[in-house]
Amino acid sequence: MTRSITVSFSDAGDKYTLEYSNGAWAKSQGESVEYSAVWCRSKKERLREYSENVIEIAPVAALRFPAWQRIEEADPTDVLKRIATEQNTQQSPDPSSILGKLFIELWRWLADADPNLIGWASEIVARNELSQLAMLTLLYDTEYDALKRMSVSDYIPPPPAALPKSKGARESSLKDFSPDSIVSTAFQHEDRLSRAMDSFEYRAEQGEMAGYAWQAFSEEHHLMIEAGTGIGKSLAYLIPAMLLSDFKKLPVIISTNTINLQEQLLSNDIPAAQGALSEIPFSITLLKGRRHYFCRLRAREAMFGKGDLAKRMTDLCIVRGDAAFEEMIRLAFFQAQTLDGDMDTASSPQGLSMNDRRSLLQAVDCGGQTCLRRRCKFREACWFYQARDRAMRSNIVVMNHALLFSLFAAERNDAETVLSKVNHFVLDEAHNLEDVISDQFTTELTGQGMIDFANNVLRLLDNALLIDALGGKDSNRARDKGAKERAADDSSKKKDVDGKSGAPSFADAVEHRSEIKGYVKDWIKAKRKIDKWASDYLGNRRNADLSLTNPGPRDEKAASKLENLIENALRLFNEVKTRLTGILSLVANEDGDGFVDDDGFQTEANMIAQDIEDYAYTLAGLTFNSEETIRWTKLAFTREGIGFRCFVCPLEVGSIFREFLDSQASAVMTSATLTAGGEFDYLKSRLGMSELPESTLKTIRLNTPFDMENQARVIIADDLPEPDFANMEPYHDAVARVAVGVAKGFKGGTLVLFNSYADLDAVAERAESLVSDDLVLLCQGRDGSRDVLKGRMRDEDGIVLFGTRSFWEGFDMPGKALRALVLTRMPFANFNDPVLKARAAAIKNQGGNDFMEFSVPQAAMRFAQGFGRLIRSRTDRGCIFILDSRIGRKHYGRVFIRSLPAHIAHAGNTDRIIPAAIKWYWSGVGDSESLKQDVDVGAEKTVDDRIS
Repeated sequence: MTRSITVSFSDAGDKYTLEYSNGAWAKSQGESVEYSAVWCRSKKERLREYSENVIEIAPVAALRFPAWQRIEEADPTDVLKRIATEQNTQQSPDPSSILGKLFIELWRWLADADPNLIGWASEIVARNELSQLAMLTLLYDTEYDALKRMSVSDYIPPPPAALPKSKGARESSLKDFSPDSIVSTAFQHEDRLSRAMDSFEYRAEQGEMAGYAWQAFSEEHHLMIEAGTGIGKSLAYLIPAMLLSDFKKLPVIISTNTINLQEQLLSNDIPAAQGALSEIPFSITLLKGRRHYFCRLRAREAMFGKGDLAKRMTDLCIVRGDAAFEEMIRLAFFQAQTLDGDMDTASSPQGLSMNDRRSLLQAVDCGGQTCLRRRCKFREACWFYQARDRAMRSNIVVMNHALLFSLFAAERNDAETVLSKVNHFVLDEAHNLEDVISDQFTTELTGQGMIDFANNVLRLLDNALLIDALGGKDSNRARDKGAKERAADDSSKKKDVDGKSGAPSFADAVEHRSEIKGYVKDWIKAKRKIDKWASDYLGNRRNADLSLTNPGPRDEKAASKLENLIENALRLFNEVKTRLTGILSLVANEDGDGFVDDDGFQTEANMIAQDIEDYAYTLAGLTFNSEETIRWTKLAFTREGIGFRCFVCPLEVGSIFREFLDSQASAVMTSATLTAGGEFDYLKSRLGMSELPESTLKTIRLNTPFDMENQARVIIADDLPEPDFANMEPYHDAVARVAVGVAKGFKGGTLVLFNSYADLDAVAERAESLVSDDLVLLCQGRDGSRDVLKGRMRDEDGIVLFGTRSFWEGFDMPGKALRALVLTRMPFANFNDPVLKARAAAIKNQGGNDFMEFSVPQAAMRFAQGFGRLIRSRTDRGCIFILDSRIGRKHYGRVFIRSLPAHIAHAGNTDRIIPAAIKWYWSGVGDSESLKQDVDVGAEKTVDDRIS
């Protein structure tokens, strides 16, 4: 029987009452004491306490629009407009209240949703008293006759919707055109790009770069091309890449390092290139790694199932609180609506930390270790495989370097990936390649991971399905009626559990099950011994790194002790591996003829099987002293106790990257900074390309089209104390004084870049007392996210922004919002890092100069990246202040200066040269003499003179 309810709300001071009866809503004036619908406009206005008579609309609207990241702060009118747009209808005039309309629209949407999903969600809401989603239980109780009541464990979501399969590009209309002629003319005045883009600016360097890229693609050789700021390198390689894909009917992969560049490509540059080549019907795919996509099978088991995954998910939510349960419900509704399964587009509720949300997502993502691949019932509709299939049919595939080299690693192990159909690449932001490849080929062992592995193995061994399959005496349920018969007839099954040919399979499996438990418990004890050693080694320190690499910087006594402990763990692990691998081969395999046919069990078994491979590789690497690897551990006291993380990575990645290049027809590597001191030698050496002949690898350096002589000045303060790590106070005092002085002179609009948070915090503490009332000091890590800080600098006056590593590149602020850039010191890497230490030691051991061959070139490339933050358009003007006097005093300073795009560096005393630079900026005079006229003769020289 349908019950009647009333809901009251207020809008613009007026109070209304909605009455619901017999499936319809009516409006009246007045108040009701039963329910009150509340729209939460911001976190600040959220109700602190919930009661029975409060219904929130915002969290339900978030279910309706799972990709709307800030739904709680949106205006109700915007939500209604979005609903009307999606429904392609006009908003209903009655009732007149915005909140009333919104309430009814959300109610109608919920009523039309899958009733089993509503029943599942409302049960969770009621059981956990999630008052913010009380509208779900209200609907369910009211529409009791229309909705079928289901328990959480009984709900099985319907098969996922599938995107239409891509048919690939149609026949090109460019048959009568020569790609060479298109590339040579597309960037000219009154040609393709100028007609496709309202903001097109002719830049000769852009067309020149496009010609080099097309030559590399068509002649099939590799290209390193440094494209200075303002060239427009994205379009310069996109046009040739699209023409090549159309010409060869094969995809071209565009790989970037950052999400920011991917977004720029997809929202701006690729549409512009498509407009310029409108005759070609291009298809574009953004491909992400497995963990970015939902797995419908795992999600069903974790959220709606009865097994271990469901229990772990529930336990996770109980620990994380109401926000975690709300997130689980959001994810369920998201999956019911999404067509691509991309988890990055799912919104998150307020009150849930990033780490907690990550834990929930990892329980339902498409991670490779749990994937059943061909055996999965959702294989054809799998979002990850759909994305991969679309990529293999596309003209252009956009991905990041991390995914590219994880796919390459998989291909090296004979796995089929999207790379198998591609042999032409663009690697943008290529100056990051060494770090990315190193990360992708690094393996890790953690203390928590050891515990998780042990618990997962024990849980699997105690699983009733496994016990039944093995025909064990402690079997509780005969899930597989033929299991015992098969166990008795093991003479026909000669699968080997422990490597001895012809051994009785099931008899050994049952016996080994109890043995494995013993070894797993010893494995946990081995982990605790490492904890004890780590605690003793740390002593009074909070954290420490310990190198295990030999030769190299190594604490021999401590490293040897840890290696012995890891060797003991490896011995125990091998005992587990041998027996457990045999059992897993009996009960689960991809061909579908295993003895346990249960999806939840199979995902758990696959995860453990993958963990076995990963641990075997990592433990072997940690205990084997190879000259080709770097081994180290990070130790720290945490809230949970001792934390240790052990790593193994390649000493050099050049051989890996060279192998990648040798397997491809052409790769265009580009960035604004590929050279150090104007030479490509450093990056070629680090990436294994030093010996490649010019016929195989060409290098081109294109200068910026901007008039740097008149747009920028580089000011070196040569009277400041040098950084002295024994006593940094004088340096920090001086940096605070000069940085604030620059900011005052430029009236804000100042970005100050540091090498570390320690430097940033120390200078910020001093600068707080120096800034005037017309300045606002913002600090990374303290005053908001990177995007928030960038937005405030763009929109507010008088901003002084202190930033660290992530602001050295990818931070674009065209126009007058950024007028002054302060580089506090040369960006040398932290050589306490075990990886950098080992790589520097390797150069030294081979008779090289690790400082000049490794440290200086690396820092010079990053220095040039920092310089590129200031001048982003032809109309930008500004000054760069370098507060590290070593650049003008040390012989290696010329490497940094020669990394600049023009001879625009001036050195002098701060009390003279900084006021002169400020005057140069505000005067608007662009000639190179304007700075010198305000500096005493002899007190200032160009840096080229100073270091020559």
